[in-house]
Amino acid sequence: MSTWHGPHRRAAQRQRGAAALIVVMVLLFLVSLTAAYTNRNLIFEQRTSANQYRGTLAFEAADAGVEWSLAMLNGGVISGACDDASPTKSFAQRYLAIAADGKVTHPVRNGNWPTCVFDGTDWSICTCPDDTALAPTPPTGSGIFPAFRVWLAAPGPAAVPATPESQLLNRPGLVSVQSHGCTRLPTSSGDRCLDFEPQAEVGDGLARVRAVLALRSGLPTPPAAAVTARLGVNPAASPALPLRVVNTHEPSGGLTVLSGGAVDASRVAAQTLPGTPGEFSIVAGDARLAALATTAPATTPPAPPALSAGDRMFVATFGVKRETYREQPGLRVCASPCSAAAINALLANNPDRVIWVEGNLTLDASVGDPTTTTPVLLIVDGDTLALDPGVELYGFVYLVGDTTVAATATVALNGGAASIRGALVAEGTLQTSTTSSADELAVNYDAVALNVLRTRYGSWVRVGGSWRDFRSP
Repeated sequence: MSTWHGPHRRAAQRQRGAAALIVVMVLLFLVSLTAAYTNRNLIFEQRTSANQYRGTLAFEAADAGVEWSLAMLNGGVISGACDDASPTKSFAQRYLAIAADGKVTHPVRNGNWPTCVFDGTDWSICTCPDDTALAPTPPTGSGIFPAFRVWLAAPGPAAVPATPESQLLNRPGLVSVQSHGCTRLPTSSGDRCLDFEPQAEVGDGLARVRAVLALRSGLPTPPAAAVTARLGVNPAASPALPLRVVNTHEPSGGLTVLSGGAVDASRVAAQTLPGTPGEFSIVAGDARLAALATTAPATTPPAPPALSAGDRMFVATFGVKRETYREQPGLRVCASPCSAAAINALLANNPDRVIWVEGNLTLDASVGDPTTTTPVLLIVDGDTLALDPGVELYGFVYLVGDTTVAATATVALNGGAASIRGALVAEGTLQTSTTSSADELAVNYDAVALNVLRTRYGSWVRVGGSWRDFRSP
């Protein structure tokens, strides 16, 4: 039997596999659709991640601006590059104005505010313009270099809306810091990423952080008397009147000497309000000062360790414990042996700062400048303050004294007259020592100096609950 190989047979062979091809093409189309949809989600996730990355950079930059501002406010004098190379003014002197009542405003800035840009390692590229425009130089190289600009108090002449925050800022000693962060430093006048009313360009991250800062005063409650001592006042036996105390300030009551113990009034020349005998302005045995020596009774459960009498005197004067006060960021330490030159250097480089003197202190006539309105706040953590002839110390002096129960502190006069214009406080017993008949310590109560110390000296701290990253309504 023969096999047939005609044309129809050959056509049937050519048509084999057509159904399989159709199935494959359908499957390929479905796989392509799945891949396209998956790729779309991947692109969306990439864009979301990129946006989140830029937003996080901007936010961290803005938050860094607040922390940086707080550190700069507690720092010393700086230059236009925000460093200590050729410094002229402190950060607070450049951007804040503090009135006599303690309310904080800002000088006219014309839009010139401190700005920093991250250089890939740290925030070392900064500008702190004073009265002229000054912008940081953009860092070179590839990558993203975020930047921030900070605004203190109300940054423009426009009236601030009556909001709870504006009413809070109307209180003394408070300032608002607004920091704007951007993923890049603006390089032209049209870039508004760091303006007070910012506007980011496409592809930029933008964030805004605000916080309220408060000045923790270095002398929250100035003393009412020119000379205050917890235990007593014992001037030297000679000359006849080695201690002269003056207080003609009516709101303080004209108190010259206030002591929790005895005062040898026969060795004190007191001058008080007109028409009032000087001896009437000397108060000895004050019950409130004497009570500082009383230890609180034990409680159940046990209370924290009781403060010593000297520590209670410190807390009564400064409002916080000695250790806490000593560690505040707005305090500068003059290491032993401290001198007038060291004090002057600290005053020049750290305006409006508390100076803590370790050990005893000897001052000559070069200390400070009594002709200016810049007082000094000195805490002498020793038992002797020696004053050379001609010393005119303008400000407040707190003497810790020795380690005895009496905590005796001595003001030693080295052959001539010296004066303190402000107030003098001794943690225990205050005594003077003299070497000649010309020796005299004059303490003149100066309410203006003490008010400057109360409203401008101390440390800037955050106000709890004031941080936010959203705009006011």
